[in-house]
Order: sequence, then structure tokens, then C-alpha cells
Amino acid sequence: MDLDYTVQDGETLSEIAYVYKLDFTRLAVYNNLSNPSAIKPGQHLVIPSLVHAQTIKMPVLPKTAGLAIVTRPEPGQQVQIDATQENDGRSVTAHFTLEPLKDTTLVRYEWDLGDNHRSFRDGTFWTYDKPGTYNVSLKAWDADGKVHSSNTIYITVPHPGAWASGDQRFITLDDVGQPFDVDGEVMSVLGYPSLEESPIVKAGSGEGVQTYAANRAGFYNLTVDKGGESMRYYLFVSPIPSRNVDRADMDWYRTQFNTGTQSNCGPSMVAMAISWAKGEYVPVAQVREAVGWTGDGGIGFQDMINVLRTRGVSSELKPAWSPDDVRKIIDQGQIAILLYNTVSVRRASGDPTQNLFGAYYKDNVGHYVLIKGYSLDRKWFVVYDPIPSDWSSNSVRYSDGISMIGRNRYYPVSELFSTIRVNQVLAVSRVEPTS
Repeated sequence: MDLDYTVQDGETLSEIAYVYKLDFTRLAVYNNLSNPSAIKPGQHLVIPSLVHAQTIKMPVLPKTAGLAIVTRPEPGQQVQIDATQENDGRSVTAHFTLEPLKDTTLVRYEWDLGDNHRSFRDGTFWTYDKPGTYNVSLKAWDADGKVHSSNTIYITVPHPGAWASGDQRFITLDDVGQPFDVDGEVMSVLGYPSLEESPIVKAGSGEGVQTYAANRAGFYNLTVDKGGESMRYYLFVSPIPSRNVDRADMDWYRTQFNTGTQSNCGPSMVAMAISWAKGEYVPVAQVREAVGWTGDGGIGFQDMINVLRTRGVSSELKPAWSPDDVRKIIDQGQIAILLYNTVSVRRASGDPTQNLFGAYYKDNVGHYVLIKGYSLDRKWFVVYDPIPSDWSSNSVRYSDGISMIGRNRYYPVSELFSTIRVNQVLAVSRVEPTS
């Protein structure tokens, strides 16, 4: 049975057709609309039943008085879309706009919002609350039936740990058994039936502060009771004595996985460096746009320096003739970005989520990696590796539920330096907070 529908304020025919799972042009023909782009609030439409929708006869001529109705629209020129984004630490709201075309009037719009939702306005907004990267694009029709496709915009919602927050801490311990303080009592450890069965043991207490230690290396997600409020402590315990430069308020590791193109190691380095230096989250795709790189080839150190400078982050090229040159950078409280060939580092034996020593993929390309620590026996560099291609394995996380598999990998110094591309590294400095 057909339905009677009253057009609401601001609705378009495309929206109504989408809700009822109908073809836009068939709905227009069924209602004898001379200008489907100009329906008005209060106007009555007939929504055909499934049986009636299948019997709609499309006109032979491609045009009605106000709109081309064609089964195979001709391609038109590309339209340009843009977006402004707002985040609240948990979700991202994007406001999308469309640049008007010269000498062409668009009469129908269909936004693909990247998460199986559509919108049918000339401009729209949407809130994304699940971590991931969403590819947004637009198709628009003109009065002659030509389809105009847009560029793609990437909206990235990171895992909540990527935003600095007062209810979370990221702690890196340089050795098994090293004590650490928490602002309350540890109540549970992710993946363990009870605190007593976990590797986290109490080592002391003080006024408002409790001291714990971990008797096994790895990643741990702790729930801490702070005076009735819940906090998360994400703990990494180094498998061997090491020295690291880290920050405790956020997870600053970034992956190039699922950021729009297959090769993003350079922009990933910049996104990580900004987060480490300033505590600001910047999507990899946004860095890529700032560089002006479209995925063909790579970017150089100077490109990184330029983007970092615009973000207020200081960096400089330093000589790297020996591993000691890199260790000096770490000792000075900086991180180092190095360019090498991935084939030089052997893959970890067994499960790379359990064995942190060695690469977690096989490849043979020039690749940037970020060095943020070294082992005290001087055999290993602790690296953040964003992976050199868009592999599905890079979605794997460690046991804390946040840290991705490229975070805190231990690469042999001899192997990493065996194919270093240039005898320079980019040293990045922390931005001291202003009072």
C-alpha cells in the first residue's frame, strides 16, 4: 500500500528517497514532479509500495521541465569539498562545505560520510564517535544530469588514548621491577581475573600515593581508584634495561595504517613528533595535506622540518655517522627520525605481540622510523615504527588494548644502521609549556 508523506522543513527529495530505499528519479516520476529540487515543507508526496515501485515507467526522454532524469549520467567536472573539525576528546564533529561551480547549477547532492551514512544537502555535518579513519566524498548532479564527483576528505577519530586527558597516564618503565607511583589503589589489570594473579605487585604506600612494580615485561592496562574516581594507567615495561624519552599524558604513537594512501611514513613521523613535542593530536592525513604530498614518492627531512616549524616544534638535522650520535640525541631528551631500508631488520620470531625484538613485517623499501630510546647494553634501539605499507596486521594491539603493534619495538642497532640511507637524523625537541 502506498504511503502519504508530508515534506518537513529542510528536507530534500533525495533524503526522503534514501529513507524509504527508493531511487530518487523513480520517486520524482511517481509524484509527477516537474522540478524535484524544489519541493516545499507541507507538500504531500506519495511513497510507492514495493510492488508499485517496480512498475514505475521511466520516461524515454532524458529531461523533465526542471531536471535531467537519466539512467547513465554523464561525468562532469570535479567539485571541491572542505571540512572544519571539532573534537571533544572522544569524538570528532566535521562540518562539510562545497565550493560552487562556475556556470553550473547543482540540483542534487549525495554525501558519502564514510560510515555507511549519507546526507543530501549542499552542505552538511556529522559526528564520528568510533576510532578510525573515514573517507568522505560527494556526488552532485546538475540540471543536465551530469554527475560531478569530489575530492576525498579523511576524518580521523583516534583511540581515546591519543588525546591528552586528566584521567589517564602512560608510564614507560625502563626495566622489570622498577617501581612506579599511582594516584590511588590499583583495582584491576586488563586480562587477569584478579590483581593477585597479575604481574603487578604492591611495593609501598604513602599519603595519597601507592607504589607498585611489574615483575614481567609487556603492556598493561590498570584501573586505578582515585578517591572514588576511576583512572587508567597504561604501563609499558621494557624487557631489558633501557633509557627512554616519553610523555605520560597521552599515547603519541601514530600509524600510517588506514590514513588514505599506502605510504605515509614521513607524515606519520611528523604527526608523532608533534604529539610528543606538544601533546597535540594531529591526524596523519592532515600532515600529508600540509606537506602537499599525494602519495607518489616520499617526503624529505626538509618537508618535515617545515611542517614542524609551522606547528611551533623545533627540529634540526644532526650527523649520524655512528649509533652513538643517535644515543647522544636521546640523552639530550630529544627523539630522532632516521631513514633506512626495511630489509635490514629481521622479523621477530614467533608472535610479534609477544616478542618485541625485531620487525613485525617483511618489506624492502626506504622507510622512516622514530627512535625514542636505547638499551643500556647498546645493542638495541627502541623505535616507533608506523609500518611501511597499509597492511591489515597493523591494526593489531598489545594486551593493554590501546598500544598498536608498531609501538616500542626493539630493533638491533647493527641491523638498523647497516642500510641507513643518509648519515643524518632529524632531532626533535620538546616544547616546554608556558606558565
